[in-house]
Amino acid sequence: MSDLITLHIELSGLWHPVLAMPMEEIQVLTLRPHKWLRFMGYCIYGARGRLQSSPQGISEVNPLETTTFSTDYYYVSGKPGRFIDIDAINDRISDSNLSSRSTQFRKEVVARDSKCIVIQSEPMHCTACHIIPHSKGDEYIKLLSLYRGITPPITEIRDVRNGILLYAGFHIALGAGQIAFLLTGAKNPYLDVSDVPGCQDSTAPHRLILQHIETLGPPYDTIARNNTDARFASASNGPKPELLHFFYACAVIRRWGLDVKATQHPLREKGIWSRYYDGDRSSDKEDDTEDPGMRRGPEPAQGGRSAARQPGAAMTGGHSRSLGDVMDLLMPFTVCDPPETRHGAIVQWLKEITL
Repeated sequence: MSDLITLHIELSGLWHPVLAMPMEEIQVLTLRPHKWLRFMGYCIYGARGRLQSSPQGISEVNPLETTTFSTDYYYVSGKPGRFIDIDAINDRISDSNLSSRSTQFRKEVVARDSKCIVIQSEPMHCTACHIIPHSKGDEYIKLLSLYRGITPPITEIRDVRNGILLYAGFHIALGAGQIAFLLTGAKNPYLDVSDVPGCQDSTAPHRLILQHIETLGPPYDTIARNNTDARFASASNGPKPELLHFFYACAVIRRWGLDVKATQHPLREKGIWSRYYDGDRSSDKEDDTEDPGMRRGPEPAQGGRSAARQPGAAMTGGHSRSLGDVMDLLMPFTVCDPPETRHGAIVQWLKEITL
């Protein structure tokens, strides 16, 4: 295991370490670690800036460097911070079928995306997922939009620009921050489409990439591997890039942030909290429940991203599974589209679990 790479941001005149990751974990997510760290600083701090190896002077790092790294980096901006809400992800998932407003939200997301943006499954197998959790409510996303400078501001949590269509099994993983979508290219101030592994067209104007913030268990780790390209609706009612960036940073902070559970975390100071929450934030505005009939989502693989797969573990988990368990494992493969994707994914999965 390599030394931890630590990202610091300035808050109230003091430098705080907010993110610490092994370099090999960063390199799973990007081919340009310095550019990715700068992007993370931008998302957390909320304003454009530069990445330095020292908090003093001008010691900006080479964004294209891929071999020599420091252990500490500082995101420096001459602009006021519009800091991230590290409590934005709350492990809840929203039911898109509970009310007329929810039904309308689903209709609009399906009309725009038509199929799961990752594995192309039909709408009947999909959930209209909220990027910013539905439980946060209208007031939260309105305050977020105003504070983070999103124009025009989004005033409703069920705005179609806060939604994406996903195969139902991915819904829980998204709600828990186990997966997130990284938008690169013209919609990203620092990351190009070729800065993430798996780029097929370096001339593409943008690229939306599903990334595994936590290692997913079977079969989801096969049907949608880390750095799988997803479809991005670039129309005016497409997913708002600022919301995708916000959620992505929240998921990364949740996984690799320093002391994120500490009540006195610097990013939980009242001046930041009051920008997102009007009144008491001890409970969210709405109680979210799982979609009726929605299959359980992926479980993170034990041992983290570096855990070795044990022979047969994906199929048995150390004990025999019922027929229902096996069907749950196979179900995602049956909804992949096109058919050759299904066949290839099943063959690859069977090879892995029998090695």
